[in-house]
Amino acid sequence: MFGFMRWRKKRPEAETEGTRVPSVQDFLGIKDVRDGIIILNDGGYRALIEVIGGVNVSLLSDAESDAVEDLFGRFVASLNFPVQIYVQTRPLDLAGEIEEFLKRSSALNPALQAYAASFARYVSYWAGSGVLVKKVYVVVPVEGEEDPYVAHQEILRRRDFVAAELQRFVACRPLDTEGVLDVLYTALNKSAATAMRASDAARFGFLEPVVRELR
Repeated sequence: MFGFMRWRKKRPEAETEGTRVPSVQDFLGIKDVRDGIIILNDGGYRALIEVIGGVNVSLLSDAESDAVEDLFGRFVASLNFPVQIYVQTRPLDLAGEIEEFLKRSSALNPALQAYAASFARYVSYWAGSGVLVKKVYVVVPVEGEEDPYVAHQEILRRRDFVAAELQRFVACRPLDTEGVLDVLYTALNKSAATAMRASDAARFGFLEPVVRELR
């Protein structure tokens, strides 16, 4: 995934004074996530673009379908660097929307508040009944650039270029740091992602890029 998930089992090192204990970052290959950019231990960089919408070609006319295929073909032909399509399947999470709905309903009269609470419980039950959604991302890489500033500028240029080209035929958006962390958190915590969201993990400090010793 993203070209950086290199899981490997290391031999245990001697527990002598001054010996460095490998951290989670060593196993994941991720050094940091900054300004929406994943920085890898080997010097590589990754940016993520989420494809929000979709195109149902079967509902288009022949001319419209040909136009979409032509735009996609031009997009692929314009690339002079590799990209990766990453599809993430996750349980439907409407907790944020339900919370906002209940917050807004607090200004209604008591009868409507009771109805809103009942509706929120129904939606929560429906969303938690195993409904899955697919998230599609385009991964944009930069490799082999030793100058961090040049690498940062280059991956931003590539990310913006890919996003602009995709916008011609499908809705998309580059992910910021919080969005990237959400994708990583869900990928690595599939069973717990619905019980605790990435935003909750960040609030408790679980997404700190540097793991610190507990005191």
